[in-house]
Amino acid sequence: MSVGSVSFWQQDQNYWNQSASDSQSAAQTDSVISTMFGASTTLSSGLASLPNQTALNRVNTQLTAAVQSALASINGGSSGTGSTTSSSSSSPSTSSSSSPSSTSSPAATVAAPAVGTGTVPLTASTSLFTLGIIAKGTFTVGDGTNTTTYKSTGSDTVGDLLNAINKNVYGNAQVAAWLDSTGKLVISGENDTTMITVGGTNAANVGFGAGNTFFQPTAPSPSTSAQ
Repeated sequence: MSVGSVSFWQQDQNYWNQSASDSQSAAQTDSVISTMFGASTTLSSGLASLPNQTALNRVNTQLTAAVQSALASINGGSSGTGSTTSSSSSSPSTSSSSSPSSTSSPAATVAAPAVGTGTVPLTASTSLFTLGIIAKGTFTVGDGTNTTTYKSTGSDTVGDLLNAINKNVYGNAQVAAWLDSTGKLVISGENDTTMITVGGTNAANVGFGAGNTFFQPTAPSPSTSAQ
């Protein structure tokens, strides 16, 4: 009985010793596994960061080049590595920009006939009587040499006045007359050397009152080149 009791007790001790040994071994194994997992995670992160860093370096390089290019274009190409090229290319732009200023000149004035415009809106069918021009009322146009004199009949129209001014007969002023887009009476010389004078008892009735009766042609002026 004693032998058997010792044997069972020994077996029990052996069992617990083995269990403790197994638990310690399992803990060590878990520790190793955890360490290996951490190492593999660190390795993976490190390996993944390599291409990421490469990509970041490449993007930074491209951004730097773009910024330098933009600065070069703004500053006339005076930045960094492109200084030699930009200095050679900037000289033509400087010379080209300065050349027009050295040869620029005021535009020449082209000669033009004298033109007078009335201030009253009219139509060709407007009765002169409705404008206050009664029978025998006069309207005259001179070109400095000849004068056209129109005398109202009391029943005529603006169209009759235009026909009389434009009538090309000996002794009449060399002018042309028409109504512009706003209905104003326009009288123009037929050359760029003669003046125009408008008068008569009823000139003001069709828009040629005081201060609007004498018109000079535009004299030509040559351009003066700045040397």
